[in-house]
Amino acid sequence: MTQTEESRRELPIDLSTYSGRVQNSISIIQKALDVYPLDTLAISFNGGKDCTALLHLIHQVLLSRDGSKEAKPCSHIRCVCFRTPNGFPDVDAFMLEAAQIYGIDTQIVDLPIKEGEIRLHPMKTEECEGLRQWISTTTPPPRAIFMGSRRTDPYCDNLHNFDETDVKDGWPLIMRVNPIIDWTYSDIWRFIQENHVPYCDLYDKGYTSLGAMTNTIPNPHLEKEDGSFLPAHQLKEGTYERAGRVSRNNQPK
Repeated sequence: MTQTEESRRELPIDLSTYSGRVQNSISIIQKALDVYPLDTLAISFNGGKDCTALLHLIHQVLLSRDGSKEAKPCSHIRCVCFRTPNGFPDVDAFMLEAAQIYGIDTQIVDLPIKEGEIRLHPMKTEECEGLRQWISTTTPPPRAIFMGSRRTDPYCDNLHNFDETDVKDGWPLIMRVNPIIDWTYSDIWRFIQENHVPYCDLYDKGYTSLGAMTNTIPNPHLEKEDGSFLPAHQLKEGTYERAGRVSRNNQPK
């Protein structure tokens, strides 16, 4: 899905038009921006639908603050992608597209995590060394990071809007900001469609949750009689969002 930079600039930034969970997320983003200087904030962006929706919302909030006329305010916040092996080329291509649209310069940190993303949840100490290295080599050191986590994600059911990492589990200290933690699957797609947010084209091919190529297939609940797949936004039941993730013992041949 593509969209020109010129059309992005024409999108309305009247945040009062939003309601419900989106308005609450705006309040969380505003609070983080009030507490942390831009050069100490970061956005975790891996090209998935959740962090894509969040990136766009942060973009709109920044445009609305102080009457900003800057076309790409997210360029002032660092973006980082914690990447695992065997990622989809389509995701890499979309991240390049997003970089042009929003003016972000995403730093890639390759990590040996089993899943196709990192949620900053308790894991083995050696698996957070990439995060530790990124923080220690970034100047000024990031103090908070916006995450696209939702409560239905693995290990995220007890997260709050603001959660510090637990140094007792080996993580370096950083504040996780989770503005969309209470959004549902349908909330994500409603926001993306209503705001014409660009997204990775894999979602139009039946993928609903993106991990690595070795553990991700189109969602079986979207398969049509002819073997093709409906787009992700047509999944009627959000509880099947991760049905396209396959275990090591049940991978497609």
